[in-house]
Amino acid sequence: MENILFEKKLIQRKPYLYNFALKLTRSHQKTQDLIQETYFKAWKSRTLYKPQTKFKAWIFTIMRNSFINNYRKNGSHRVLFDTNQYNKLTNDKESNTNMQESILRINEINDKISELKSGVREAFLLYLEGFKYKEISTKLNLPLGTVKSRIFFARKHLSSRIKKH
Repeated sequence: MENILFEKKLIQRKPYLYNFALKLTRSHQKTQDLIQETYFKAWKSRTLYKPQTKFKAWIFTIMRNSFINNYRKNGSHRVLFDTNQYNKLTNDKESNTNMQESILRINEINDKISELKSGVREAFLLYLEGFKYKEISTKLNLPLGTVKSRIFFARKHLSSRIKKH
């Protein structure tokens, strides 16, 4: 893909990336950092992009993986302020354990999502990104009932295969 076209596609996706990053980070500053990191990684990997792949899905995957990697990297350094008389900083081991469990859970869910048939997976991922059924129907050029069915079957498949905790 030509560099100018690639850059244009990146810029067009910024509002979607911003909303997705904000859902992940819940902080305006961290959202901006995540978008910048995503742009950098996408630009660096632009030769790996295959035109038959949906650009938005490709860029969202880069963002999600960057977020998860940062979460892992920074997770072991999480510190809480201890309000004891010495005002020391202490590691929150329980929180760190919960975070590691969450990461494992996210990876398990992502693995199960990747097992879905491509048409079902595509509709379900758009649904997870926050698109409404009608928007998904329009984007994928499918009848509304088909979109609803695919998302229903994806949920059913995932709920039966993901371990309950």
